[in-house]
Amino acid sequence: MRRSALLLGFIIISSIGAATPARAAEPIVQRIHSEASDLPVQDCGTFVVLLSYVHDEIITTFLDASGNPVKAQIRFHFTGTLVNSVTGKTAYEIGDYTVFTDFQNGRTVGLVLLIRVPGEGVALLELGSMSFDSSGHASLSGDPRVRQGESLICEILS
Repeated sequence: MRRSALLLGFIIISSIGAATPARAAEPIVQRIHSEASDLPVQDCGTFVVLLSYVHDEIITTFLDASGNPVKAQIRFHFTGTLVNSVTGKTAYEIGDYTVFTDFQNGRTVGLVLLIRVPGEGVALLELGSMSFDSSGHASLSGDPRVRQGESLICEILS
């Protein structure tokens, strides 16, 4: 009897004194759908680039025990057509991507952008790790990176 009372006392004291692990708050899930047709996105001088797209996105934001955002998983499906308003030449952005963002170090990792041109293949590929400075400017590091530039879309569709 004494032994079971000691054991019961030990169990009670252990359970009271044991630290309970901090539980993270439930993640926040957002669903976003957007679409547009013939949206002018860039003036190339002799023509305008028109974009038609359908975009579905699921953003899951993971929180710490205090409810602060720690990281996010962004899954999106994007189908876009870029068109030269004069010649009708097209380029396509099609894909299902998952991007991971770590709010503690300001870094996003994954496939950021992929554009294909019929008969030419991949014209733009941004894959790797993207960081943002305090003013919001992005820098991409990691391979592969095919081409980048201010007039890239104009170059692709000319």
